[in-house]
Amino acid sequence: MNVRLSQIIGKPVFNITNTTKDFMHTKIRDCDFDAAFAAVDLTSIIKQFHKWTQLLPNVKPFYAVKCNPDPCVLRLVSALGGNFDCATQGEIDLVLNGLGDFCVAPNQIVYANPQKMDKHLEFALNSRVGLTVIDGEDELLKMAKLGCPGKMSVLIRITTDDKDSVCRFSKKFGCFPKDAPRLLELAKSLGIDVRGVSFHVGSGCGDAQAYVTALKDTRAIFDAAKALDMPALKIVDLGGGFPGSDDYSLSRGLPTFKELANAI
Repeated sequence: MNVRLSQIIGKPVFNITNTTKDFMHTKIRDCDFDAAFAAVDLTSIIKQFHKWTQLLPNVKPFYAVKCNPDPCVLRLVSALGGNFDCATQGEIDLVLNGLGDFCVAPNQIVYANPQKMDKHLEFALNSRVGLTVIDGEDELLKMAKLGCPGKMSVLIRITTDDKDSVCRFSKKFGCFPKDAPRLLELAKSLGIDVRGVSFHVGSGCGDAQAYVTALKDTRAIFDAAKALDMPALKIVDLGGGFPGSDDYSLSRGLPTFKELANAI
């Protein structure tokens, strides 16, 4: 049993020397449980985190809570040095208040939902979450109305060329890159701080060059902010949907994580 990991996640952790199937059979045979239980391979999370820091050392990982919101997983991600991508009020509340005595700071969260309900935005604001994502004028006007200027900064989400991705998002989220300067001007007039650009090339990315194109569009928006005499943009949110398994990618003819990282 791994005592240190058990202390971190708040649940028993075992080093399995035989197969997972044998371990589960032993648990059931010995009645070593008092309710339904789940077994999670924590080593896969640790390996993926180390793979990320090795191949993308300059990119801070923000774990998408919607992927798996189990508190054990969230505690482990935080202990490894990860931050959090939250899409809802519930996810923000869970990360900040639902992990027991395991403390996560508001500046470790990006509220990555470009269209937020007023009460959810107010909750994030009252929780001192200082960074969110927008992709339209209405969201900037909403933020101004709710008193966000000076308290919450934004990333402008843009569309990408995700036609080769398994799960596409640009038909649902993001402004066209050519429209981003207009949002920069409005944000400036409202006193809302723009920190950078956000994009998502889709889950199951089929073409690593989609990142190259998105980053070129991002650079153009950084230059547009400079031309407007705005504070320098400094953050690029690369989105999510990265492959978790080389076998999955190779079997479907998709780029591996290493290939995507090299393109980035």
